[in-house]
Parts: sequence; C-alpha cells; structure tokens
Amino acid sequence: MLLFLLLSLACGGVQPTPGVVERSPGRKLALWVRSDFSRDDAQRLKNVGFDEFVVYRGVIDLSAGAPVLRLVAGPELGPGFIQTPVLGLKTGGLGLNANNAEVLWSALKGALGSTSRGMILDIREIPEGIGEFIADLQRVSGVPVIPLLGSEQLSDLKVRGLVIQAGECIIPLYGVSGPGFRIPSSRNNLGLRKTLEPLKETGVRVRVGIGMEPLFKPELKSWGGDLDLLLGPLAEPVVAKQLDRAFVFRKDCSWGGRNWVRGDRLEASWMDASRLAAAFRESDRLILPELSGWDLFGAPPQGKIVGLDREGLLAFMVGRGPAPEILILHEKRGRSHRIRVVNRSPFASALSKQGQWLEVSIPAGSLVVRGGGSFDGVVLGSLRSGRWTPGMSDRVDAVRFYEDYIGPGEEIETGAITLPSSRTGLNATLRILLSDGREIRRQASW
Repeated sequence: MLLFLLLSLACGGVQPTPGVVERSPGRKLALWVRSDFSRDDAQRLKNVGFDEFVVYRGVIDLSAGAPVLRLVAGPELGPGFIQTPVLGLKTGGLGLNANNAEVLWSALKGALGSTSRGMILDIREIPEGIGEFIADLQRVSGVPVIPLLGSEQLSDLKVRGLVIQAGECIIPLYGVSGPGFRIPSSRNNLGLRKTLEPLKETGVRVRVGIGMEPLFKPELKSWGGDLDLLLGPLAEPVVAKQLDRAFVFRKDCSWGGRNWVRGDRLEASWMDASRLAAAFRESDRLILPELSGWDLFGAPPQGKIVGLDREGLLAFMVGRGPAPEILILHEKRGRSHRIRVVNRSPFASALSKQGQWLEVSIPAGSLVVRGGGSFDGVVLGSLRSGRWTPGMSDRVDAVRFYEDYIGPGEEIETGAITLPSSRTGLNATLRILLSDGREIRRQASW
C-alpha cells in the first residue's frame, strides 16, 4: 500500500509521515513526460519511487493497409531508466490481422530504443480483429503491448476481447488533462467500481491514469502562473460555468504566458495534492479488476504554477502532505497583537471565498482591529453566544480574517489587534479547506 494512503486525521488535520513511498508488490508507478524531460529530472523522480517514464512518440497509421509511422523524438534518458513509448493507433475502420502485426513490428522495432520493456497503444477506434492483432504484436515483438482506453469504451464487446488478449490496460480516471493524451473526463461520476465493472470478470489488470496538468479555457500553453498572484491584484474569483473555477481579470496584465485585458474570463480545473491523495486512496482499495499500478499524466515543472508543482510532487511522494503544514505565530507589543500564518509546505489549500478564516477572540471585553493586514478580508463579530455572530454590537469580542487561498510557502499576517489590557488572553482558530472537501482546524492561545 502506498505510504501516503496511511496518513491519518489527527488534531483536525492530515499529519505527514516521513519515508519513501511503499506499495504492494507488482504495482507499478509510471510518469508520462514530455520531450524536454531530462536525465536529472528522471533521477530525482526515480529516487522517490517512479519505476517507469512514458513518452509520446507519435502515430501508427494502418488505414491504408501498410503501416505509416509518424514519429516524434523523445528524451534520451540513457541506461538505468525504463522508458516506454506511447503510440496512437489509427486504422480507418479497417480490420486487423496477424500480418498487420508482423509488418508493423518490422517497421517499428528500430525506433523504440533499447531501454523500452514494452509499448502503450492509444486505441480510440475499435476495429475488427483488434484483440488478435494485440496478441500477435506481443508475440512478434516479445514485449507487453498495453492498450490505453477511455472508460466509455469498456462496454464494447470488442474492447473486452482486446483487454483479455493484452492482459492489462490503462484507463484515465482522475484529473483533467495530460501531455497530449486523452482527457480523463469520461468517468461521468459513476464511481470507480461502477466505471470498471465491465472488466470485473475478465482477469485483466488495470493501471489507473491520473491527469496532472491543469485544464484552462481559453487554452494556455503552460501550466499557468502563480495562482496566489492571480487571486491577488490581477483577478476576482467568480462562479464557473464550464470548469471547476473561474476568474475575471481586474486589469490589463500578463499571466500564464498570455496577455489579458480587463474583463477577460479564465476558467480552470487542476490537480493538487489533496485530490491526488484521494485518487490514490480510492483506487488502492480496488479488488476486481485487480489494480496493477498508476500512471501520472504529466511531470509538473519547477516554480509557482496552478496545481501541484515539481517540489510538491517530490514532497508528496516521500509522505508529506497533502494538507498545508501551518504555523500560527504571535507577536505582542503591549496591548497590540499581530498573528502570522505560515505555510511551511509546497501544498496549497482549496480555493474558497468565505470558507477559510483565522478567528481571533478574547474571553471578556472588546477588541479593536486596524485593517485586515495581508488577509483578503476582515469581519468583526462576537462569540458571546458560543457561536460566531458577525456584525457590530455593543461589544466586539471576536474577529475573522478571511483568506481565499493559502498557497505553497505563503505567509499572511493580520492587522493590529488591540485588547482591553496587556493581560487579556487571546484565542485563535484557523480553518482551512482541502479540495477533496475535508476541513482542517488549528488552534492556539496566548
């Protein structure tokens, strides 16, 4: 079992556990990468548990009978790394046979490289004879041929025959996008077991695909920019119409490799550590069909991006996260206090307009607040009744500082809080939301 699946909720939050990822024997962890992926990148990710690196290498076109290969270069990682090609298969609706497999392999074998221990075929058309073709291709090549399929294809009887011949398949089930591959958006909220039910009695092993790259509308060429910057001076969160989140730009600016004009709208969905942990947690419980591993579609870059960045992925793989690691620090000068919230991790909170706050209260008397500091908003209120009541009254004994999003490594500070006397006690409660719906609370008193 993966180590980060063993993380438990304690004191209202997810506690990190140190150590490299452990998992059941036979379960493979593969990372799908682009051509700019380097040997140094591969070494760092191999050190934290990745077994295999998958690279898109082009298209096999059999629609004219004879194979036409349209190949692209992949990274040369060299000895010590398993590097598997993924190839799109086009047939134009033509049936396939053993002769197709032999002719294809004679044309293909010199292009795959010596570090490959198999190949992955992205099969979007399901022609007659596809199962026998896969079996023959495995026989003549001597390596596993693993089909990449969409969950909507599993109800096709020809697909069931195909996967039985292959013995294993890859199904994208989580996340939203990947490096040039099919989007895992066809799950239709059926749930994992219901989605994979057509494979239950086949004996086929399944590798679960998880899309790591964010999806944007309009499309961006990169993984986006700093989400915290977007939420600060550049844009305002609004109700999404197509994807998970939407933003309207407040001013003309450049963000995410694109120029924006005031009033432009951006929608986005992304994978963060909390959603990644939930995907592993759910799929790890799969019994039938048997789980044979995970394929992460996309190696995130370094630096501040939308979603989980490279350092975040590395930290996650050694057992940290998925929640932010928070310190609540206190500074006092006489009757004046400031509280600082520090995220010491590469993991972020969810994005929530009103659900995340630092609540500060005193047991008696009234307090005075001078501004929200670096928080996104501030509301005065009272806890006199035992529950939070916003608004001005004859006694303000509590205040909430709201924060839409706590980014990796972010620090935020309250405005000055003045208490009735220098001896007055101060209580603080921090509420953070994770994107999988869980809530974390941290408390402190001085």
